[in-house]
Amino acid sequence: MKNRVVIYIALAFAAPLFAVPGTLAAEDITQFYTLGNGSTVTVYPPEGILSEMTRRDESGNLVFYPEGGGSYYLIEDTTSPLIVNKGSGEFLPMSEELVMQALREMDIDGRTVDMHTDVYILPMPRLNYMRSTSTNGRIFLSPGVWQISPASVASIVTHEFGHCFQKTYMPYWDTEGWEEYLYIRDILDNPVFSEAAIHMNRPSEVFAEDFRVLFGGTLAACSSPIENPNLVAPAEVAGLRDFMLSLAGSVVLADVPEGGEVIASAGNYPNPFNPVTTIRVAFNGPVMDRKVSVRIYAANGSIVRNLWSGSVSQETFEKTWDGMNDYGMRAASGIYFYRITAGTEFRTGKMLLVR
Repeated sequence: MKNRVVIYIALAFAAPLFAVPGTLAAEDITQFYTLGNGSTVTVYPPEGILSEMTRRDESGNLVFYPEGGGSYYLIEDTTSPLIVNKGSGEFLPMSEELVMQALREMDIDGRTVDMHTDVYILPMPRLNYMRSTSTNGRIFLSPGVWQISPASVASIVTHEFGHCFQKTYMPYWDTEGWEEYLYIRDILDNPVFSEAAIHMNRPSEVFAEDFRVLFGGTLAACSSPIENPNLVAPAEVAGLRDFMLSLAGSVVLADVPEGGEVIASAGNYPNPFNPVTTIRVAFNGPVMDRKVSVRIYAANGSIVRNLWSGSVSQETFEKTWDGMNDYGMRAASGIYFYRITAGTEFRTGKMLLVR
């Protein structure tokens, strides 16, 4: 990995000053995986990020443009005064093999996780975002100035996935869910704990650490104690594991007859469409409070829109997609896929958006 990174950095710097990323097909610079828990990930390796997702601004600074919008300036050299510990003298990205090992070893007690995550293995740290972070279904893994150990990779990756899990299944507007979690964690109505507090006292960080320890693989769970040493260990908190498991749903749907299926049919109309299409699913018989979600994916596997998630009791269900992404921007013309999930079962279908 070390030699490969050095080679690609040289190539990136030799590129034209305003070279625009995107000359290679998405499948040439990414890897798409389906994990054992049912979730999917698209991994962007450092080589592809440097060659296809960066360009220089008018001042010559290197800017990273991830899928889904946004931009970040990259720190290109450890000699920068922002890098206090110069370490080995170069930035060393996380091992893709170790990142995938951490993702594959997560086990939410057999629950199916219906979510997609884009994982960026950064070749260089982002200005103002030195640490690994996650936002809007994307995980950004920062490099180190020394080779990052397998235990640290497992811990960081699982922690950040925990953030994505929380934002999917218990978003910030879910006040009832948060109140129950904070009550179980015994930090409800405690002014010390808030999203404006120091890092270890932010409820979202406590949640991500709980997820890491409870559902990460051996390396992730045992690599270090939780970040906040003043809190009870997750495994010792009564009701915590069951609460977090309840967010992802059941292992088996009780309403599925032996040998039968929950989803009878699924489709969308019109198709092709512009600008609106209706996604329709029919179920095998009426059932109370069936947990259903509908998500839209691009052809490269990246998530475009978390269209809907909730309980359905009727035999048919429809949801309209207006061709907008999660950022309120119009999706470009092209092929997209819907994914309808009911418990552990899902259906996918291809759609063509023509602007």
